[in-house]
Amino acid sequence: MREDYSIWIEGKVETLTLELEIGWNNILISEVYKPPNTQWDEFALGFGRVLNEIQLITSKFICIGDFNFDFLNSDNLEFFTTIVTHDLYLIVGILKRVTQHSATLIDTYSFDLAY
Repeated sequence: MREDYSIWIEGKVETLTLELEIGWNNILISEVYKPPNTQWDEFALGFGRVLNEIQLITSKFICIGDFNFDFLNSDNLEFFTTIVTHDLYLIVGILKRVTQHSATLIDTYSFDLAY
């Protein structure tokens, strides 16, 4: 576990970062959790800090997140801007809470594995 890249701010953001050594490569994997009622600006401070610090030391990084907002909602443009700003590729999960009239997309994966 990399405690230097793991943060916990109660009710705002929680991250846990692990480092894997595979051959000559080190890959950092971060799990990120945004509590359901946390506003983006409160969450973004911690999330952005982790991304900034990790990208200073490696280009091999995977971020797995439970962000608790709907990626199908265009109001969440700030999240996508953050991902693009940090040169991450976004892989979206599967639709959740699917009904005849609606669906949400709340799980996502991002990575930067440049060699």
